[in-house]
Amino acid sequence: MHGMWLSATAQHLATAGKRPARLIGWTYSMFGMVQLNDAVDITVERIGRSARGAISAVEVTCRVDGNVVSRGQALLAPPTTAYVYPGQGIQSPGMASGDRSASAAARAVWERADSHTRNELGFSIVQIVDENPTVLRVGETVFRHPKGVLYLTQFTQVALAVVAYGQTERLREAGTIVPGSLYAGHSLGEYTALASLANIFDLEAVIDIVFSRGSAMHSLVERDAAGRSNYRLGALRPNMFGLSDAEVVDYVADIAERTGEFLEIVNFNVAGQQYAVAGTVAGLKALAADAQERGGKRAYVEIPGIDVPFHSRVLRPGVPAFADKLDSLLPEELDVDALVDRYVPNLVARPFELTRDFAEAILDVVPSEPLKKLLDSGEFERQATDSPAKLARVLMIELLSWQFASPVRWIETQDLLINEAKVEHIVEVGLASAPTLANLAARTLDLAENAGASVRVFNVERDADAVNLADPKSAPVVEEAAPRPRNTC
Repeated sequence: MHGMWLSATAQHLATAGKRPARLIGWTYSMFGMVQLNDAVDITVERIGRSARGAISAVEVTCRVDGNVVSRGQALLAPPTTAYVYPGQGIQSPGMASGDRSASAAARAVWERADSHTRNELGFSIVQIVDENPTVLRVGETVFRHPKGVLYLTQFTQVALAVVAYGQTERLREAGTIVPGSLYAGHSLGEYTALASLANIFDLEAVIDIVFSRGSAMHSLVERDAAGRSNYRLGALRPNMFGLSDAEVVDYVADIAERTGEFLEIVNFNVAGQQYAVAGTVAGLKALAADAQERGGKRAYVEIPGIDVPFHSRVLRPGVPAFADKLDSLLPEELDVDALVDRYVPNLVARPFELTRDFAEAILDVVPSEPLKKLLDSGEFERQATDSPAKLARVLMIELLSWQFASPVRWIETQDLLINEAKVEHIVEVGLASAPTLANLAARTLDLAENAGASVRVFNVERDADAVNLADPKSAPVVEEAAPRPRNTC
């Protein structure tokens, strides 16, 4: 009886936590007697993991007077996990060099990417990342940037796509990707998540897509003879002058109306605390003056080096051409299981579905003619039943083509992950030097409305050992007699 009680207690401790782990395997051996009123010291340590699927192996050791009386080994199911992929702005020269040196899988990704960019696009992505030249000739075109061409949108997006693909392959090599996990990406990160985690398109295709995306964004903005545009991007912190999340859209719209200048919130990042606003130089100057008068200099900060109004309606004229590009590069049929109830698009901030309600949610924010025709004709339901992969492809083209001209709804995305999906881990696939989404998640979890949430936040580079279950915690060293196996009946 004592043995059964101790086994149950050991199981309970193996899975203990604010959100208990799910036990999927248990073995238990007894080595000595446990008498009534004995004081039992129990230690729990993670001793390893499975080769695939992020399953932890935990050992529970029970001692009486320093002698081992029983020991249990548990296999624990991985925590409910969401992988999030950051966008442009985290880049730095030499990034991902650690991945390339430590992982054969990541190194193969960079070699493959470099071969493709050399042969198909006329430049070396490895050279751009490692050397970051200020001048680069590609065919007849010469690219220049005072900080190095890595900071030009089209090269930035290719480089970050390769970083994400390499980091994901490193996780896959280690066997620590949680099966069936949710995933989302912030701006550019949506493309890299779909490619690297969901395998919706291959490495070469995502490179071509994001290079085309970056080039389109850059070319859609008018420039003067010196190459300067009339647009900038700024970070607004309305909480510093008493403005709530519910009020911030109207606040920005009011300044735009009063000045006659273009202003639009393009990234909704942390409720009440952080928003990215695209606008004309004059519009953002007026916004800065008003916000700083109300809340001090930190209430509005210009984001340097950006002269394209990313995710704004200014870019909508480029949507049809980019949709055609996506149509030419996406596979004819998509893996529906990798998308449904797992992929959270920027455009609608809800899990992907092959439902009328999901399609209508897209139409609520953008005037998608292909979707309107499918819904009006009744063809949508037929394809959902007979050709789900074909319908998924139509939805994907609409989601991604409209994404670069529509706001990033990250506040809603985080709320979905934390409060609806109730994930236990949020893992950012990004650089330790700029853990942007990990920081946004931490700040969101600090909000009063999320006080009851139990979520751990990781960055794959900063927290590599924890993410890869390579940080076993040793139990205290205890002098003990050698255990002698005995009948466990």
